[in-house]
Amino acid sequence: MRSLVFQDVRCFSERHSVPIRPLTLLEAENSNGKTTFLSLAKTASERNFGRPPDFNENPFNLGSYEQIATFRGGRAGRAAQFTIGPVLNQSPRRRRRQSQPRLIEMAPEQKDVHLEAPFVPWNAQPRMSRLELASPDHGTALEDPEDENPTVRVRTPQGENIHAQEDGAPAFAGSYVDWRWLQLSRSGRLGRREPVLAPQD
Repeated sequence: MRSLVFQDVRCFSERHSVPIRPLTLLEAENSNGKTTFLSLAKTASERNFGRPPDFNENPFNLGSYEQIATFRGGRAGRAAQFTIGPVLNQSPRRRRRQSQPRLIEMAPEQKDVHLEAPFVPWNAQPRMSRLELASPDHGTALEDPEDENPTVRVRTPQGENIHAQEDGAPAFAGSYVDWRWLQLSRSGRLGRREPVLAPQD
C-alpha cells in the first residue's frame, strides 16, 4: 500500500491521502484520530479489502455508522457516507502460463492504482455502496458490491459502459480493469498479486 485515502471518518471531515512508509509515526493529542487512522490502515491493507470489513474487530472498535461517520453539526448533520481505500503500487510486468488467468497490464506512465469504497448506513452499520478500482484513464466500479448481482461500470478513454454481472468475467471491449482481481478481492481469495490496469490486446 502506497498511501491511505479517507474522508468523513470521525474527526477527519476533509479528504486525506496519507503516505504509508515502512516506518510511519503518528503524533497527536488524545482523541485526535490516532486509533481511527490505525483502524482504517488495517482495514485498507487487508488482502480481502472489497469484502464487507468489520470495523469492530480487535484491537479496534469504531462502533456503529453514527460513531464512524463525521458529524458536522447544525443542518449538515451526519455525513451521508464515508470513504476509505488504499493507493496501490503497480505490479511489475509478468508472463503467464496458459493455465493461469490472463493478466491485464497498465500503461507504463500509470504509476498507481486507486481502490476506494464509500460506505452508507444500513441497519445502523456501515454498508459498502461502491467498490472502485481505477487509474487516471481506466476504471471499474461495482455498484452495491454486497449485492449478489452488482452493476459493473467500466470507464475507458472511449467512455463508460455499464454491464450486468454474469457468471465469470463480462466480455469488455477495449481497455478495462482486471475483473478477476475484483472477483478475488470480494471472495477473500486475493493474495497472489495486486491489481493492474490497461488495454486488452
